[in-house]
Amino acid sequence: VMHNGTHGDLEQQLYVDDAVAIEHGHLVLRTARTSATGPDGKRIYNFSSGWVDTKGKQETQFGRWEIRARLPDPEARGIWPAHWLMPRFERGSSSDWNCWPVGGEIDIIEGANLNTKVATTLHTTGGCDMNPLCPDFPDMTGDFGAFLTCDGAANGNMGCGITGPEHSYGEPLNAQGGGVFVAEGLERQISVWFCQHGQEPRD
Repeated sequence: VMHNGTHGDLEQQLYVDDAVAIEHGHLVLRTARTSATGPDGKRIYNFSSGWVDTKGKQETQFGRWEIRARLPDPEARGIWPAHWLMPRFERGSSSDWNCWPVGGEIDIIEGANLNTKVATTLHTTGGCDMNPLCPDFPDMTGDFGAFLTCDGAANGNMGCGITGPEHSYGEPLNAQGGGVFVAEGLERQISVWFCQHGQEPRD
C-alpha cells in the first residue's frame, strides 16, 4: 500500500492505508472526503484514497494480466480509478528505461467521472504509434483515442489508446455485475480485451 503523497502529478488525494481493504476475498479501494496533512507536514488534502503497488512482489517482462472489477461507484463523481503496469525503477541505474515515463506505461483500465467506456492507454518513447490501417486490427471492436502516437513527449504525454464498448465502465458496468479486463503483452504487440460478467470465453 502506498501512502507517501501524490507522486508529483498534482493529485488532490492523499493515499492512506485505511482506504485499502480485503473484504470477502475482494480488494476494495475507497475514496473519501477528508482533511489530512500530507507527508511534507504542510499541504492539506481534502480527499483520501488507496494505492496498491506490487513493486518487489511481482515482475514480468511479457505476460497476460486479468482483472475482474466493478468501478467506480456511480455516486463517486470526479474520481479516476486505474490499473497500470509500470517499469521497474532501479536506483542508481544508468539506463533511462528503468524510469517513468521513458520506460513506458500500460494503462489497462482508466476512466474518469461519469464515463461509460473504459480507456486503455500506452505511454512510450518516440517510434511507437497506432496505425488504423494495420491489417492486424480488422477484428478490433474498440475505438481509437484522440492520438495515434504513444510518444510521451508529444501531446502532453496523453499517449495512444483505445476506448472500450458501452457498459465497460462506471454505473453501466456495475449494473451488469462488473466485467473482466485482460491485457497481453508480447515482444512486439500489446492486446486488450473486455468481457461482460458471465460472458467470458472458455480460453
